[in-house]
Amino acid sequence: MTKQVNSSVFHWKYWTDANIKPEISDMWTYHVERINDVFLMDLLRPGLKDANTLVQLNLCRMQLGVITLSDIVSLSGDKILSNIHKGKNMRKFKLSWPKQSVPVSWWTQWSN
Repeated sequence: MTKQVNSSVFHWKYWTDANIKPEISDMWTYHVERINDVFLMDLLRPGLKDANTLVQLNLCRMQLGVITLSDIVSLSGDKILSNIHKGKNMRKFKLSWPKQSVPVSWWTQWSN
């Protein structure tokens, strides 16, 4: 069985080892729309020690086209929308997201 290496993890490790720090000019900044809203990856990162799991969850997040916690919860903020658990986003956003397929096992991890 061959191990699949995610290119994002490979590039991040290469850049870190080579002490490369990319500079991004004309960077776009997203501003949260609700008080106390948080970016999903900032919420997920501290609880995960495995970089591959973090990459997988990030790809699920991008497939859904969501950025913040408020993008995936009810208006009252007390529960995650059921369609989000199923890997479907019913809300439409102005941003263009990359088209990609995400393995079913990753969606299982996302919904947990």
